[in-house]
Amino acid sequence: MHSNCIDMAYGTYAMYSITDHYKFFCRHCIIAASGAIDYAAMMSRIASRAPDVRAMLEQAESKQQLLWFYRDTLPDACLPTRDSVSVDQPSVDLLKHRCAWLLQQYTSASVAGDGNCLFRAVSLALFGHESADGH
Repeated sequence: MHSNCIDMAYGTYAMYSITDHYKFFCRHCIIAASGAIDYAAMMSRIASRAPDVRAMLEQAESKQQLLWFYRDTLPDACLPTRDSVSVDQPSVDLLKHRCAWLLQQYTSASVAGDGNCLFRAVSLALFGHESADGH
């Protein structure tokens, strides 16, 4: 924790210090060039804990507390529409033979396969685009 540059009361600091996996940064250290909190960096810190799911969960919990501390929130959810996503045909073909019922309710969307596909898929599902930075 950057305790020297966070204007935090001692009691608050002690509360956050109880949980070992809470990692906080001063506001200057978490701001992107746009002036907003750097959500991509937050997601990158969570992804860096893979494949340890427990460590990823702890990192996500820490980021949730960081957002609360700075009175910030994730961008509003903006669900994608069937017209706004590219269909991933190999997934459709696989699902037709294994779980055809999924195709009745969901669209198999294509996301970039750069090693961050899980995070891109979550971002697409929640915000309508693959980049969780709000753009």
